Amino acid sequence: STPDIKALLLDDIAKGKLRPGERLTIDELARRYGTSHMPVRQVLREMHGAGLLTQGAGRSMHVTPLDRRAVDNLFSTRSAIEVLLAQQAAQHCTKADLAQLETLQAEFEQRVEARHHADILAANQRFHVALYAIAGNTDAAWMVARSWLFSNLLWKRVGFAPERYAGMVSDHRHILFAMRENDVGAVGVLMGAHVLKAKYELFQRLFPRT
Repeated sequence: STPDIKALLLDDIAKGKLRPGERLTIDELARRYGTSHMPVRQVLREMHGAGLLTQGAGRSMHVTPLDRRAVDNLFSTRSAIEVLLAQQAAQHCTKADLAQLETLQAEFEQRVEARHHADILAANQRFHVALYAIAGNTDAAWMVARSWLFSNLLWKRVGFAPERYAGMVSDHRHILFAMRENDVGAVGVLMGAHVLKAKYELFQRLFPRT
């Protein structure tokens, strides 16, 4: 079967097998994962776009240091875009859109009940993708999807906190309630808080105070 190069590379970075600042070459990665140059090149391009890799001299790629500033920048940008998308979605949301979101929320809550981490992340992402699609702002939605690669890597590194699940469920429910009420301002505030919670929970795990 064809190896999932992106998953393998993310896993190696999360586990520290590929260290911050380390130079990556297509030849070495193709050998490492037993594949051809083309899929490696595509993954490197995507991960560079997500900020996980930085470009050095001679178009070489290096693993981006996951320091406090990089994480702060990621979430500051992501928060601004997700608030915009949520507000635009609230302005354009139809009854059919709300029904779809509520179905996805029910599926998300079922995954939370089952406590399977990978399924929870996937269901959460499906909810957000559907919500942002309602906004009709494909450029902004693409930027958020790109940032998820970075944040998923961070959660993979620190280990996802099951205690977050109840908060995620509650946040989604409040966002849906505000959308049903056509309260665009409230939707923006709730989405901003939703992203900020994730940021500070990650901070506590990545950069514990001594």
